[in-house]
Amino acid sequence: MEVFLTLLAFVPSVVWLYWIWRRDKYQREPLRLVLLLLIVGGIISVAGTLLTVMMYEPLVPSEEESPIISMLFTAALPEELWKMLPVLFFAWRSKQWDEPFDGIVYAGATALGFNLIETFLYMSAEEEVLGSIFQGLVRGTLGGHMVYGIIMGFFLSRARFTGGRIRWTNLGLALAVPVSLHTAWNAALTYGGDIIEGDPFAGMFSWGLATALWLLAFSYIRQTHDAAAWHPSAPSVQAAPTRCWQCKSAYPMGADFCQSCGAQVRAGGK
Repeated sequence: MEVFLTLLAFVPSVVWLYWIWRRDKYQREPLRLVLLLLIVGGIISVAGTLLTVMMYEPLVPSEEESPIISMLFTAALPEELWKMLPVLFFAWRSKQWDEPFDGIVYAGATALGFNLIETFLYMSAEEEVLGSIFQGLVRGTLGGHMVYGIIMGFFLSRARFTGGRIRWTNLGLALAVPVSLHTAWNAALTYGGDIIEGDPFAGMFSWGLATALWLLAFSYIRQTHDAAAWHPSAPSVQAAPTRCWQCKSAYPMGADFCQSCGAQVRAGGK
C-alpha cells in the first residue's frame, strides 16, 4: 500500500510533465533541464513558500477575519512567486529557450514539481488510507498548479523575447495573472465548498472557473505554437528537403521533430 500511495503522489505530476514536454512540437527542451526544474525547482518553491509564510503569517489576517487577504498572502502570492524564481534562475539565460513555447515547458515543470511535493505532504498528513488516496487523486491529477504554470510561462516567454518596459510589464503579468487566478480559484473552492450540500450557483461558478482556466491554458499553448520560429506559417521558414520518415508529412527546415506526428526528424535534438 505504501508503494501505491507513493506512486499516486508522484506519477500524475510526471505524466503531466511528459504531456507538456510532448506538446513542444518543433524543438523539445533538454530533459536534463526540465527534470532539474521539476525536482530542484519543486524543492525550492515548496521550501521558499513554507519559509515565507512562516515569517509573515502572524502579520496577515486570519482566514476567518479576511479570507481573500489570507488566501492571497499565505497561498497564491508566495507559491507563484517561488515557482517563478527557479525558472528565472535556471532557465532564463539558457540558449535552449529559443521559442515561445519553451517558457510553458519550464514554468510548467517547476509548477508540477511543487504539485508533486505538495501532494505527497498532504497525503502523508492523512491518517486514513482513503483520505490519502483522495488527496492524491484530487491534488495530483487535476493539474491546477500546472495550469498556473502554463499561464506564467506564456508571459515569461513574452518577456524573454522583448525588452525595455514591455519586458518588465510581461514579467509583472507572469506573476500577477497566476496569483490573481490562484486566489480566485481558492476563493471559489472556499465559498463554493458546500456545492455538494446544495449551492448550485457556487458550484456552477467553481466548475465554470475551472473550465475557463483550462481553456485559457490551451489558448496560450496554441498561441505559443503559432508564434514559433519553426511554425510552417512563419515567412522565414522553408520546408525541409525531405519528408518525415514516419508520416511522410513536410516539416520546417531546422526543426527537430515533425509537427504532424511528433517523430524525431533530426538526429541529436537540442
